[in-house]
Amino acid sequence: MCFDATGQIQTGFVAPQDTDNEIDINLNNHFFAINPSVPSKNVLVVFFPGTGGVPFVYREIIRNAAELGFHSIGLNYPNDEAVNFLCRQGTLDCHADVRLEIIDGTDRGSLVDVSRANSIENRLIKLLQYLNTERPSEDWGQFLDTGETAWTKIVVAGHSQGGGHAGILGRFRPVRRALMFAANDFSGALGMPANWISMPETTPNASTPDKFRAFSHTNDELVNFETASTISWPLFGIDRFGRLVNADDATGVLVESNSYTSTRECGNHHGCVAVDQRLVYEDGVPVYKPVWDALLENAESEVFISDVKFLRKAEVTTRPYAGQTAKRYTLQINGGGFTIGSVVRLGTVGCVVVSSSESQIVVALPAGKVGTERSRRIRVTNPDGSKSNLIYY
Repeated sequence: MCFDATGQIQTGFVAPQDTDNEIDINLNNHFFAINPSVPSKNVLVVFFPGTGGVPFVYREIIRNAAELGFHSIGLNYPNDEAVNFLCRQGTLDCHADVRLEIIDGTDRGSLVDVSRANSIENRLIKLLQYLNTERPSEDWGQFLDTGETAWTKIVVAGHSQGGGHAGILGRFRPVRRALMFAANDFSGALGMPANWISMPETTPNASTPDKFRAFSHTNDELVNFETASTISWPLFGIDRFGRLVNADDATGVLVESNSYTSTRECGNHHGCVAVDQRLVYEDGVPVYKPVWDALLENAESEVFISDVKFLRKAEVTTRPYAGQTAKRYTLQINGGGFTIGSVVRLGTVGCVVVSSSESQIVVALPAGKVGTERSRRIRVTNPDGSKSNLIYY
């Protein structure tokens, strides 16, 4: 292991084979970063490089997470060939078969050959164990649970192929968040997204829709933005958590959303959202830092809203038409981390709580008419100040 302790952020490289001598392919270094000068969020960000990429070329985005108080890792893993290329003649199940073998090392076909030792999961477990031993004061071990990955404490993120791994991990593991940069599993031959995206019922569907977030450049040369943003992202439920925001329009803090884009010219639109050599800087700061920050905003909170349903006479009902009298309905807010005294706001208006539990709150709607679908936003705030994500209903 080698590391740089200059400045506030401490960074370093670890050879995969130093953490487990059975790891014998894709041996470029892992990268880690931590900022002991800020309060720890006790959440780990794991970033997966794109096809053929290594953590070394994603140091800016990995360091950025550390600046914010996250433990942060760039994980090297088997990524020599693009998944969409491998599956160009395959079925819509091909993408999941390839990705899951890379993730867990279970043989699912002949397109890739990844052992358990070389898998993403084993590499991450062994790296966390190694860092916890070599740097015990930093508590990397909190992201392990009896020797396995504690996914609920981990934000998975990645670029291109790595973004697809983040997304499918969100379907198969209960992650804190899944951040997809310039990523989409889509069959051009069949004109459809991979089944793990379009048919969540065929997966464990382990993470709720609020956990998925995405950022792609409108002019991406490799990932069709229209296909990703209008077909695939809604299948994750991303559009329920705010409109698509163009980061170039921001004059200050970005509007809170689960999806962002840009039309800025940058030379390589696929890479400039995350790859060091492709980044655009202003005053020495990556221009997409506000997007990186927004995608991680509030990730440490245990409070979340996953969906909202209308109730009539205490029974779930279809969404009423816009203009109907609101007093006939109550609103069921589903999620987690709610406590006694949680406050629910629809926009800026506080709501009367009818009933509540750790995972569900029912509120009376404010007087007036029901608005158009997804025209109003909801947030839950707990007495300790912790707050949920926004959802639009």
